[in-house]
Amino acid sequence: SREIDGRSDVTGLADIVFKWFKVEDFDSLLEKIYSSKNPVVLIASLLEAVQEVWHQHPVLYNIIQEAARELALGVAAVVKRLDLKPPVKVYYGGGVFNLGERFIELFTRELKKLIGAVSVHGSTFKPVFGAVLYAFKLEGVDLEKVLEKLSLESTELKDFSNEG
Repeated sequence: SREIDGRSDVTGLADIVFKWFKVEDFDSLLEKIYSSKNPVVLIASLLEAVQEVWHQHPVLYNIIQEAARELALGVAAVVKRLDLKPPVKVYYGGGVFNLGERFIELFTRELKKLIGAVSVHGSTFKPVFGAVLYAFKLEGVDLEKVLEKLSLESTELKDFSNEG
């Protein structure tokens, strides 16, 4: 909105946003967003519009860099709260991580600044799965056995679904 209301120079960002949402002006953009059944999903879809160009556009790059930093700060807070010791394995999925390898590298650099030794991986499971596993771990459940059983059942289900 800074570019639109004159508080900043023209950056081209407004043009990208207007084109993506197929609107002509800021008022139309607000109307489209607030009349949406799911404004969060609508706004998040903007990632698709910037996926190929964010690393070449200074304003977009700064916004994405700040997102990487904020996500890294969140992870660092969880690492501290859980008293995890390096090296820490961090798994990601969805959202801004769909921007691709450049974003993941940016996120990883930010994480390393904050917590040191870290390895970052794409997630195989939904985020809630990690919370469930951690709860099992706190209860003393043998996670290796749980994961092995899940892996076997997953393979059996895949085999069954391919029999069709």
